[in-house]
Order: sequence, then structure tokens, then C-alpha cells
Amino acid sequence: MANIIPLVSSETITASVVLNNDLGDPQLGPRLLENCDLVRVFIQRDSLVQAPDWMDDERVSLHPCVRGGTASAFLNLHGYTGYHLVLSTACQYPDDYVPAMIAAVGRYRHSAVVGTKGGFHLAPRGFRLLPADEPLARDMPVHELDPRSIAYHAGTILIGREAFGPGGWNLSETLGCWAQQERVPLVSCARPAHWVTIREESHPVAQDTDQRVTAREQREHWSLFNAGIYR
Repeated sequence: MANIIPLVSSETITASVVLNNDLGDPQLGPRLLENCDLVRVFIQRDSLVQAPDWMDDERVSLHPCVRGGTASAFLNLHGYTGYHLVLSTACQYPDDYVPAMIAAVGRYRHSAVVGTKGGFHLAPRGFRLLPADEPLARDMPVHELDPRSIAYHAGTILIGREAFGPGGWNLSETLGCWAQQERVPLVSCARPAHWVTIREESHPVAQDTDQRVTAREQREHWSLFNAGIYR
């Protein structure tokens, strides 16, 4: 994103990073420490053989991943009221990622979850995908967002680990179900091409609850909640 003002925030900024069987971009950690007050690193079993030097910083905390991978990033957030960004080493993020995402949250006065890769359902049974690496001329409300590239203000919106079910879910779809139930706007942010790159992953099938079955059956009738842009 162009013309992003250097990040100045009086509120705590926390990044939750899920290690996806590798460390990904070696500069991700140092860049996060330049812009964030706290960095929580969630480690999948046997994914971290040797911790890089930046993980020795006192602002970094290490946590085991629970079943569900990326959903672990939403653990232990009760009582937290600052900005929260969720990232994964399966993705590539630009240098200006943190200030750009914080600015995007601010455009909606903390009332929306913002991200990159998203999409919305069309009748009958259609779906328009907005890939993270393709350009988007303007912010667009969506039904689903990939949680590996989202930001929101936890003082306004609380997304707990329980929102993602017992594991094995398609997390983008599950975040969409949660947003419909809680009536929270999801927004795919304007961006240039290849601003964020997300590596695709497979999702094993998990048993649905009655509530999620109902939500899925009604996807083509899901609402696009209007958060309103405040500049």
C-alpha cells in the first residue's frame, strides 16, 4: 500500500504469528518488533528446531499450537483491548504491513475485521474470491476472510478460539460463520498486486455443529455488514 504514514499508536499492538512447519520470511520477526509491543509465537509440534535470535526479545512469548493451527492465535485474549494482528509463516508480508493494517482498522473506527484474502457468496451457490496477491482498488465488504492475514481492535471485537470449532475447519469459512452470527463486518482491504502472498493449505473435514450447518446452508443469503468508512 502506498503513502502509509509511519505507525504512531498510543494503544498496545500485538501480533500473533503461527509457525507453519517453517520460519518463513527471516525478516518477519524483526519487522514485527519494529512496529508491535508484543509478539506471540505459536509453534506447531516439531516445527521449530532452533529459535532465531529475534525470539529472545523480551516482548516475544512462545506458545504451543492447539488443534486447529491458525485458530491458536485467538487463545487467551480475554481482557485485552488493543490492536491484534494474526499472521502465519505460510505468508509473505510487506514492510508496511503493520501500519497499513492498523490504518485500515482505524478507517472503520475499530468496528470491522480487516484483511486481504477474502470473498463473498453469490446466489445460487456461487463464490467470488478476492486473492491476497491480486490488486484491489478499494476496500470491499466480504463474507469470508482468511484469518492468516487479518487485523482488528480487541477492545471492540472479541474473537475467541471457540469461534473456530474443534479443529479441521476451513478457517475462512468459519470466520465468516462467526461474523454472521455476531453481525461483525469483514473487509478485504485495498492493495496493490502481490502486497501479501498466502500459501494455500488443505483443510481436513470436521464434524459440523447444527449451528454451522444452518449457517452454511444460508450462505447465499449472508449479509454484507456495512461498517462505514471514517476518514
